[in-house]
Amino acid sequence: MNTVIQQWNDETLEELQHIYKQIDIVCEQNQAKVLDAYQVESISSYHLNGSDGYGYDDEGRDALGRVYARIFGTEAAIVRPQFVSGTHAITAALFGNLRPGDELVYASGEPYATMKEVVGLNGDQAGNFKQYGMTTKVVPLDDTGRVDVAS
Repeated sequence: MNTVIQQWNDETLEELQHIYKQIDIVCEQNQAKVLDAYQVESISSYHLNGSDGYGYDDEGRDALGRVYARIFGTEAAIVRPQFVSGTHAITAALFGNLRPGDELVYASGEPYATMKEVVGLNGDQAGNFKQYGMTTKVVPLDDTGRVDVAS
């Protein structure tokens, strides 16, 4: 390799070494959190067995939720391969908690594009909030990006 290029490579690696070291530290901390969660929840090969697909008394599925909750420091977690995107997961949570006649208030400006479809702000797609008698209100942001309380 050209000596100038090699020198540049060496200098660049040296300059970035502290960043790589920090990445390694974070990786080790996260790996320790995962291993700790598996140990505290007593995960074994039993939890990795398949199930009948109905989800009744599926200890593996329930244990996986506990592991994720412990890792991320939450009260509970739902981990399912059936959720295909963040929008899908948020939609399931909203439809699980809101009822006909309820109103969802976005107090931080408009939702992102795919959520606009779900909450009925973009058209009348089948299955959106409007179809179920739920409404959505958006509190706009002012010119500085703060919530426009006057609205």
